[in-house]
Amino acid sequence: MGDVILTRVLDDGNATFGTLHLAATPRPLCVTLENTWADNEPRVSCIPEGEYQLHLTHQSPKYGVVPKVMEVPDRSHILFHAGNRARDTLGCILTGSGFGVIEGENAVVSSRAALASAVDEMRRRFPTGMCTLLIRSA
Repeated sequence: MGDVILTRVLDDGNATFGTLHLAATPRPLCVTLENTWADNEPRVSCIPEGEYQLHLTHQSPKYGVVPKVMEVPDRSHILFHAGNRARDTLGCILTGSGFGVIEGENAVVSSRAALASAVDEMRRRFPTGMCTLLIRSA
């Protein structure tokens, strides 16, 4: 079982929505938004369910220091980063403080603040900068 668990709860045909929490507590760190499943196609699909290593201090040229999901089959550069809608994901995992609607599209809201809070909590809990991420469906 993972140290951090992403549970996918809804796919609306445009995006996949979930919650992220520490295995030790049911209280969510944040909510998530990913692309819908599209056969693991890079930049357009969410990644397969499974267990992955999560590097909490990856330096991204575009997003700064963000978590990176490691060793995803046939994929690379799967990051947790800020964004609100499916078009912002590019195959990555967006964070939010809650679910909402932006210009008629299901979305996550307060993404930057939610990312900062979730990352701070994970780094406190896992000071080595590494942990295990479990991605599953509800």
